[in-house]
Amino acid sequence: LVAHILVCVRDLQGRRYTEQWQSGGGHEEVNRHAAAVREKQFAEARPAIEKIEKLVREGGVGFDEAARRHSEDDATRQNGGVLDRICEASTFPGLPVDRAVIEAGLKLKPGEVSGPVRSAFGWHLIKCLDRQEKAEATRLQGRYGRFRKG
Repeated sequence: LVAHILVCVRDLQGRRYTEQWQSGGGHEEVNRHAAAVREKQFAEARPAIEKIEKLVREGGVGFDEAARRHSEDDATRQNGGVLDRICEASTFPGLPVDRAVIEAGLKLKPGEVSGPVRSAFGWHLIKCLDRQEKAEATRLQGRYGRFRKG
């Protein structure tokens, strides 16, 4: 079971980036410019997630409270950033979560908080709340259908 805090990165018009973000429409010079702009915006957004990470690590605020105060994921913010149980095949349609978030979450031990993780949507902090053995997770998935699979 993992939770996350998201700081979104937006394009020049203020729209959130998505996994389907396309740069430039095929013209090589436009693509290079769009990629450079996007990289600049990711770099500018990183200090915000680092500030939240510092608050969490130094005990200034718990992870769940930090998620409620600072996360830009509207779907998980109010429940302390809790996503769901994850496995290698997890997907979260409609949520700002991609493979980078899932892979980072799978590497964590219970109670452990990641450093900043870059996704297509922005920067995340991820906390592992608990783990289940793979056999138990598979059994529960079949029984309850709780996991989202791609």
